[in-house]
Amino acid sequence: MKSSLRSARLLRLGLALVAAASLWSTASNALAAPPKGPTPTPVANADDEDETPDPSTITLPGTVIQRPGDKGYLSLTLQGGSLKISFYDKNKQPVAPDVARARAHWQPKQVHAEENAILSPAGDGQSLVGNRFVAPPFPLRISLTLLSEKDGVVETDSVMFKP
Repeated sequence: MKSSLRSARLLRLGLALVAAASLWSTASNALAAPPKGPTPTPVANADDEDETPDPSTITLPGTVIQRPGDKGYLSLTLQGGSLKISFYDKNKQPVAPDVARARAHWQPKQVHAEENAILSPAGDGQSLVGNRFVAPPFPLRISLTLLSEKDGVVETDSVMFKP
């Protein structure tokens, strides 16, 4: 009698484990699977004029730096712990960098030495990404130097960076 009761309990436990594993598998597959079907693309009406959003209503990510003249804006963010500079025109639309690379330097609060990073072109063609991890605590005063291949220093900025 005890063995049949024990067998029934083990059978119920086994069924519960199989059900839980199946549910786990289904949930993880649903999260990992890409959406089914093509992504709908917006269709422009022939009546619409070229409507560009008002630049004053666009919010750029990260710490924003307005560039001198009509060069537009820079957006300083963290990507994987490294600095990333994205470039935008005067209408706050993404553009390709007009510099070859950048140098960033800052004084971390927990270290008594200056940290440096070289930011090189990223794969997206619209940003520069650093080669050093930027350790908290934040905010940090970061000095940027934008460099071109031919002319050397193009522009310098200093900003209080808060990711």
